[in-house]
Amino acid sequence: MKMTSLIVLCFLAGCATKPSLEQLEDEAMVSGDWSAVEKREQSSNRLGSIIGRSCPNGRSLICVKDGMREECVCAE
Repeated sequence: MKMTSLIVLCFLAGCATKPSLEQLEDEAMVSGDWSAVEKREQSSNRLGSIIGRSCPNGRSLICVKDGMREECVCAE
């Protein structure tokens, strides 16, 4: 429980400082280097597999879908 909460907190804190996926894709279209986009998708997939698709202790799973990409977090 505490580990999952810590991971979600780190994820949310990291999102505040990272460029959005759309910004990464725009930069990749100009530069031709898609490694940052791929890295972001891998990170998102790892987080999704750690959290799973259910939330403990009455928390709600909140998912936001943007095109082909979906991000989910547990919220109170």
